[in-house]
Order: sequence, then C-alpha cells, then structure tokens
Amino acid sequence: MKYFFPIITLLALSCGTIHGKVGETYIQTVKRYGKPVGEFKDQYAQAALFQFKAFTIFVRYRNNVSFEEIYLKLNKTGQKEFAKAKDSLEMLILYILTEPRRLLPLESAERDALRSANYRGMWKKRKSTHEVEAMELVKGNIRIYGNYAFPNKALVITDMNSLAPKTLLKEMIQIRSQCLPLGSSFKDYYKKYGAPYYWNSSSCYFVHDSWAINVEFNTPSITKGKVYHDKQVAMKNNVYHEIFKNLSSQNVTYCSFINNIWTKHKDDFMLCKKNNEILMQQKKLSPQDQKTYDVLSTKLYYLSSPYNLDSLRRGIIKVILKGTVNTEWNRLEPNIIGYITFFTWDKGRRIWGSYDIITKKLNIYYGTGKNDYNQEEIKKIKAKKSAEEILKTF
Repeated sequence: MKYFFPIITLLALSCGTIHGKVGETYIQTVKRYGKPVGEFKDQYAQAALFQFKAFTIFVRYRNNVSFEEIYLKLNKTGQKEFAKAKDSLEMLILYILTEPRRLLPLESAERDALRSANYRGMWKKRKSTHEVEAMELVKGNIRIYGNYAFPNKALVITDMNSLAPKTLLKEMIQIRSQCLPLGSSFKDYYKKYGAPYYWNSSSCYFVHDSWAINVEFNTPSITKGKVYHDKQVAMKNNVYHEIFKNLSSQNVTYCSFINNIWTKHKDDFMLCKKNNEILMQQKKLSPQDQKTYDVLSTKLYYLSSPYNLDSLRRGIIKVILKGTVNTEWNRLEPNIIGYITFFTWDKGRRIWGSYDIITKKLNIYYGTGKNDYNQEEIKKIKAKKSAEEILKTF
C-alpha cells in the first residue's frame, strides 16, 4: 500500500507531459508532440495523428483549434504493424488503431492522470456502463467529456462547447431531395440518379451532382441453380441491372467530391452512365467503346479516395441519415478512433450509420447481429400484416 502514491505521482507526471489540452491550436499540438505521423485538412475538417512516448494520439480540429483528442497505447504487435503502415493514415486507422487486440488497456490511474493533465478540475462520473467509463468536468460554461471505452481501449477527451460548422438550409433541402430510403429497389435508384457509372455483381455506383452514392443490394449468396446461372449470364453480358431488378438496398455509402475533382471528371462520369444506359437497353457497345468504358469506369471507381473528397459536416450527415431512414437517430458517444457512429430502429430492426472521418464516407446499413433485432416488435408487425391479409379476403 505504501507504494500507491509514488506510482500515481509517476503516472501523473508522465501523462501530464503528453497531454495536448483541447482548445490548443494545431501549431501548439505539433510543438508538444512533434511532427504528425499522418494528417489531413480540407475546407470542413482537420485531423492529425501523433506518436509521443508510449501513446498514440488522434486529434481533431475545428477552425484550427483542437476539440477532441483520443489516447491509445499500442502493444508490441501493434507497434510493429504501426511502423510498417506509417505512410498511410487510412491503413493505420482502419487496420491497427481500431483493433483492440493491437492495443494495451489504459489503467484507471492512467485514465485519471490523462483527464486531469488535459483539463484540471473535478472530474465526475456521468453515466458509466460496463463498457464505458463516462466522466465529465464542468467549470462555469465549460463542459468537457472524458470517456474511456473498455472494449476499444480508447480514452476520448471532447470539448462539448465546440460548435460544428453551420449548414445552410438551402444545402440541407438539396441534399435531402436526393436521398432514398434504405431498402429501395434498383428501379428507385435508377429513377432518381439515372444509370450507374460503375457496377459489379453486388453493388451499383451512382453519381448525382458532386455526390457519389454507392448502393449494395441484398444479393443472395448462391452457387448453383437458375438464379445463379442467370447471374453469371448477366455478368458475362455486362447487364448487371438484370441481377438487381428484384433486389433492395441493404447498405448505402455517401461521399462528396471536392469541386475541382467533380468539374474535371464530370464528363467522364456522364459518358460511363451513357454507356451503361445503352447496355441496359440490351444493346452492345462497340469494341472500342467497351474498352474505353472498362478503363474509364475503373478509374472513376478509384476516384473516391479521401484526397478527392470533402469532409461531411454534422448538419449534412443528419440530413442524409434522416432522408435514408426517417426515424429518430441517436449518436453514440465517441468510443473509437476515426469513426462517428449513429443508430436507429425501424420495423424491429436496428440500422447503423457510420461516418469515417479519414475516408470521409457515410455508410448506412442494416444491422445483422443478434442484438440488432427486436423480436417483440417484429412479431407485432407480422401479426398486423397477417390481419390485413385476412381482411382483404372479405
């Protein structure tokens, strides 16, 4: 017991030297941690990843001021993989820093020391669960959250007073008008966006204004029979719409091209859409047109890299979520590096929305886990449907 206080003191000193208080500028953060391992900045968002001492720190900025910092500690395996992937921020986030098996847990004393080092004052418990230790500090009008996610081994310090960039009403109306409900048919998407510019055996890639909308359909996983045979024929003849005609969407991803990229490649997108329109009319492209289409559509498929996209503002994300599933959406408090997660319920099934801060893409999809189904609600819906069917017979 006599060693407790020296240990706490050492932790406080070591953690105190690494904190980058929310509210610091980018230059101040770099001065504290050194050159970032990876970073990005566009007209709506900025983020940087740092390594300092035993910690990996992911910092998000608004108006060049940090408003959220996430602290992680890599284990030996994670450190080795981190060193190999240092050149790619996307790879670091996606395959290493979101993988708990590559991380060390932050001990209670470390978490307390990091919170205090980040913002001095009385930290109090908020609404902790077995998965999240939720803490907050309130000083006058200042409110800071310091949540530790046990499964993800991530401590997230967030300035709750930071204001997100505003979204104009005109923009929100325009974005809402191009959304379709999750579960819509290929025909619905075709009517809204025209022919896709690219497609494969399970997905269609549409473009509308400067937006790319990638739709994955609930294609059955079969390897024999008539349906399988018809699918193979459709793929061979490059008429993928025959595969999707009776299917509904199960996963939709939205992203927005920056203006100069959209302007530069708009005509290419339109050409690919036109060629797919021809194929949908059961006509064949000339060998030269087919070759041009194959090269161009593949090039456009890879165009939606983070460097060519704008970050999505909070207001835009809310509008897309609501336009895709018109129910009450909830946001999970930050508990993992690189993602903002939302969820809602519709007809007894949970639907997830995940915004990837690094790739700048919003993904909306049906949950497939055991806890993503409300069996009682599903029973009520089935019972109501059966009653309606019976009434039709009278």
